Amino acid sequence: MDIFGNAKEGKRRFLKLGDFVAMLIAQAYFSNVYTEDIRITMSKIKVLLKENDISTSTIDLIEKVIAGNLFESDIKYLMSKIIVGSRDELGQVMNAVDIMLMFEHNSFNNINVASHLVELISSLKYIETQRSSSIIYQLTHVIGHPIFTQDSHKNIIIESFRENLDELDLSLNESDRGLIESLYSLSILVRIYYDSLIWSESSIPEKLVSIIKELSHTKLKEVRYMWEDIQIDAKNKN
Repeated sequence: MDIFGNAKEGKRRFLKLGDFVAMLIAQAYFSNVYTEDIRITMSKIKVLLKENDISTSTIDLIEKVIAGNLFESDIKYLMSKIIVGSRDELGQVMNAVDIMLMFEHNSFNNINVASHLVELISSLKYIETQRSSSIIYQLTHVIGHPIFTQDSHKNIIIESFRENLDELDLSLNESDRGLIESLYSLSILVRIYYDSLIWSESSIPEKLVSIIKELSHTKLKEVRYMWEDIQIDAKNKN
């Protein structure tokens, strides 16, 4: 029985707890303080989560990484959950991806999740619009990773931005909340990625400049405001 939504809210909090624990485990490992006491505490928390029917998949994944038992099939399964998982699972999976990208950035155990995620980003145009919009929103939490500024990823990511923007009707029927949310989420994603390129002193391709210009002139003022402070210097372009 879910009285006044309490059960749903309780589950959401447990999901957040699981994500938080996974981040703490990863940080403990990076800081060389991953002790036996931490491992035992983690196991107890996993039992608590499972007793409340909460997935421990992110924690399980970090355990595999630390133990050197992560396989290509695990990463592919992670990517598949982004496409077909529930909304709650989508947030949890993206948290796992975020942690995995930190491991990859630190060249840990030859982990390669970035190329899989870039491949998924390039396929967004084939995914149903509402689902694609949800994925784009969650991608805002990971797209700023320095690893995505590499040229091998940059061109694919920007091409995906272009394809997804072309799918949206920028004449903007303001009664279409789905369209507005999709455009807003895409603009946030592009802005975070643009900022990461600036931060890493990476060149700004002409195709990204074109996307920014379109977003900065859309009818949706919330999107226009995101770009008011941007003046792209031609010398920064490819």
